[in-house]
Amino acid sequence: MNSLCLPKQRSQSVKDFFFEYLQENLDHQSEICSELNLIYTQLSGGVFKGKVFNSNTGHVSIYKNFYSQATEMRVSVPSSSYCFFVLPEKAEPFFACGIELTRSRVYLLPPGGGSLVIVPANGHVTLCTISRDALIHNEGLIEEASDWLLSVERRGAVLGSSVLADRLRSDIEAALEGVENAEAPEAREFIDKSTAFRIASSFTMEVLRSDAFSAIQRPVSFERFWRARKLLLENHRTVKECGLQSLSGLGSRRSTEQAFAEHVDMGPLACYRVVRLHSVRRKLIDLGRLGQSIGDIASEEGFWDWSRFSTYYRRHFGVLPSDTRSRLQPSRR
Repeated sequence: MNSLCLPKQRSQSVKDFFFEYLQENLDHQSEICSELNLIYTQLSGGVFKGKVFNSNTGHVSIYKNFYSQATEMRVSVPSSSYCFFVLPEKAEPFFACGIELTRSRVYLLPPGGGSLVIVPANGHVTLCTISRDALIHNEGLIEEASDWLLSVERRGAVLGSSVLADRLRSDIEAALEGVENAEAPEAREFIDKSTAFRIASSFTMEVLRSDAFSAIQRPVSFERFWRARKLLLENHRTVKECGLQSLSGLGSRRSTEQAFAEHVDMGPLACYRVVRLHSVRRKLIDLGRLGQSIGDIASEEGFWDWSRFSTYYRRHFGVLPSDTRSRLQPSRR
């Protein structure tokens, strides 16, 4: 298991706000981040191995994630929280809203916001959620910074500032160090308040330093990919019957294919097949469907040829459909 950027400790100890999880089920890994609604889609082929380090002190939650396979994260933020992503030290960049997130950038999502984050194979992501009130009403946040945070659009903003990114990484590491060294769960409240203040102060210092936040524009190709992907998911029956003709309102077929290739490294129909494979997989581990045959479940998603379906499934997930049903269980350490 790749441990780059993840804390060295492997013990849960006695603290109820300090956890480490090992996963072989990407859906279970997404559920660990309870403050957000996350839906994962594995983009590359092979067995998934994941790892999550989580610290939750109350108003602030921190997650350090590792993904062995390229993974798409559909992120939805509740109306009560802000969420920001930073690239861990020495990690390969990932993409937020089609924009490469390097060490000098921060991706911020507002309350009620949502978007796509795409992580490469063997990728790492650090994200932090902080309650809206704990940030907006924090004494470390000046009015100008508060006004800007309240104006962020639903799909968020990628901020180009190495100073802000370094500060927020430092804030996260300070919080994790405090949690690691805390002797009792009662230390949670102090760590929580001090971390919220540090985060608020980091946004304040950015405003004082540069007078404004520098948001990077999303590429046009991502907008095309975003709209086409949404149509694929919302009109799956039409796609089955008409193929790419159902996406004709988004521009030329070539431009749509290029947009998918750029952002998920596959064509739109291949991406659609991957989404359907995930739907089959989730149904296979649904306890309410244990009495239903694998073939019947596969046919619900348009896989009528058993041999071809099994080949697609094994190529993508690294196991047979029968293995998923019989072996896939949540793992926690």
